[in-house]
Amino acid sequence: MGGGTYRKVNENSAIFDEAFRLYRLGHKDMIDNILYASSTQLDLRLLTLDSDLKKFIQEKGLTDTLLSPDQLASASPSTPKH
Repeated sequence: MGGGTYRKVNENSAIFDEAFRLYRLGHKDMIDNILYASSTQLDLRLLTLDSDLKKFIQEKGLTDTLLSPDQLASASPSTPKH
């Protein structure tokens, strides 16, 4: 994957432990839980449109690593226009 925009990650037991903790806290989408746990454990931002996940994170007072497409445009360095 070019451009340094993406990073391949390898899940570890801490990520799965955190994902299961989120499940026990009430968020039942394990794929979201694994992605979110990966973002917190690996210090990454998670690009998503998932408003339920965002609401859950806010309600539980968890670290917000989520990034919406609207925020992505403002978070990215400016690309020169040709």
